[in-house]
Amino acid sequence: MSLLTPESVSAGLLAAALAGLLSATELRNVQYPRTFSLLRSSRALWLYVLIYAVAGFLFSLGSTWLVDSHSVSSLPKSVWLRALLLGLTTKALLKVNFYTFSIGTDKRSIGPELLLNYFEPDLLRQIVWDEDQARKRFIRASPAAQLQLNVIQDVIRQNIPKNLSQAERAAFDVELTTARRPEEALQVFLGFAGPTTFSRVFP
Repeated sequence: MSLLTPESVSAGLLAAALAGLLSATELRNVQYPRTFSLLRSSRALWLYVLIYAVAGFLFSLGSTWLVDSHSVSSLPKSVWLRALLLGLTTKALLKVNFYTFSIGTDKRSIGPELLLNYFEPDLLRQIVWDEDQARKRFIRASPAAQLQLNVIQDVIRQNIPKNLSQAERAAFDVELTTARRPEEALQVFLGFAGPTTFSRVFP
């Protein structure tokens, strides 16, 4: 019984694509909703996505082995359905703990999350650095970086949509007002509006 059949490998690739895509989408929606596109050259981001994709692929192949060897009867018989389900749940499966114990004030876990903790915190930290550097590069390349602070603030205020909530406008204005350098004001606006809108306002 061969595990690496064309069908099982294709299903594994489907699971990998879903797992990688969902990990990137979650990162985008939760942490970088406006500036995710600036991370295209981040090696840490690509490695982060690749690790989840590989996990999805291995989970799919593992499920095929379990079903073919009759070790588990509760899994769907369809290799494609298993790949779909496992691709969508790879990140959740990697967060599973089988046992948690305490050493002094530290809590340690035994399970897939133990492996996750070896790479995820460092990669996420590196992605934060990469995003910050990408923002600065984007701003340095913009003609707006040559403008005076008060001019930048006025242009930004004139381009804030009127239909934003009063609370959101007020919170943004506080950040904009407290900026002490042109680069700081532009960083605030880039994080608020994203690179596409930024480039329209400061062509």
